[in-house]
Amino acid sequence: MRGLCLRLINHAQGALFFAILFLTSSAYTVGFANELNGHVNVLLFSVDSFRPDYIGCYGESEKQTPVIDSIAKKGVVFRNAFSQSAWTTPGMLSIFTSLYPHSHKVGSRGKSLDKNVATLPKALKAQGYSAPAFSYLIRDPNYFNLGFDPAPPELREGKSVDDLFKLLEIYKEKKFFIWFHNKYIHLPYKAHPPYDQLLTQTAEEDRGKISSGLFAVKNNVVVKNGSVEFKKGDKQRIQELYNANVKRLDDDVARLIEKLKELGLINNTLLIITADHGEELLDHGFVGHASTSLSAKLYDEIIHIPLIFYLPGGLEPGRINTQVQQVDIFPTILDMLNIPIPATLQGNSMKGLINGQKDDWPEFALSETNKGGYQSTEEMKKIILTSLRTPDWKVICEDNHGNKEYELYYLKDDPHERNNIYEQFPNTSRLFEEVMDKFKN
Repeated sequence: MRGLCLRLINHAQGALFFAILFLTSSAYTVGFANELNGHVNVLLFSVDSFRPDYIGCYGESEKQTPVIDSIAKKGVVFRNAFSQSAWTTPGMLSIFTSLYPHSHKVGSRGKSLDKNVATLPKALKAQGYSAPAFSYLIRDPNYFNLGFDPAPPELREGKSVDDLFKLLEIYKEKKFFIWFHNKYIHLPYKAHPPYDQLLTQTAEEDRGKISSGLFAVKNNVVVKNGSVEFKKGDKQRIQELYNANVKRLDDDVARLIEKLKELGLINNTLLIITADHGEELLDHGFVGHASTSLSAKLYDEIIHIPLIFYLPGGLEPGRINTQVQQVDIFPTILDMLNIPIPATLQGNSMKGLINGQKDDWPEFALSETNKGGYQSTEEMKKIILTSLRTPDWKVICEDNHGNKEYELYYLKDDPHERNNIYEQFPNTSRLFEEVMDKFKN
């Protein structure tokens, strides 16, 4: 046992050296074999509460995503991408700013970004891109000062792919950056026809006798942790509901690809499919994420997200296993388009990874959230969870008014984060604590 402990500690120290080395580094630029020249649009297609283990190209062959899988075969799939948070705002703001939540400071409801912060829309607009404020989220103060321009009045809701198609019609002759946020996987898990045909029904459900938990997730946006009970069999039902909505998403992506082809945009539009965060489906005893459960967690089902880059003819297909983060998306887009990367960004360009270069890549992911996400009370806003993840290790800290509780997982042996070994490995735990503290200072 002592030998095993020493090996694990030494392994962790090596991984953490990488993290410490890159704590203060800014984004860097690397070479790229096939430069993207001319008029290249950028379409960021983010999906709320989207888990990669419900996508076939992430190894789940039985899942209902043939279209996303076909895109993935021709694109670049980042198999180990992680969100910077457990709810929408901090994660999306980290994509748009390439800053960690404690740096962009938009970590609770009502907060807005400082006007002077560099953002992806601002950087692209400086290069002649149009960046319409299309997503329905833009109206929330959390998304103020990102640098988007007003969209046509009739399309400022931006709630459906049909709205997106109308916007693409308007901007098809322009060089554009468009962000569309798909919300249909988010709670409540309603399977609308024809996707309800993917569900199985028990005799008990046919009689309307279901648990309070299953009833809640079918009907409510917010299901507070501990407010309802689940019974045996509910996990399968919840997974089916979620999977049915993923199938609906895949069909929406099919329609989007056809629209891009129809408008002559398919070969000059960089399509990025990703998520704000993942979703718990009874993996650790409950359902949802910080804003819906009011009890944040930072386990991998919450922070592991899909990330696919697709540009026919402009990107060589690839599967990248290296761990990356949301903060890396902004510098990567600029680097691929040969646009200078602001020195203030905290992420790193993945362009080198796409081109097969992994040397000196900092394989760590930092995630942060308050206790209740968007729905946090003033008291919940003061309870902060932070996680630091390397490919093999993960530490989670909950700071409740200075009282800190830690969890430590050795992911190679415990990928589902069941066995908290914090007390068994005090030296390793201390290293992670020091690194997380450095991030915040």
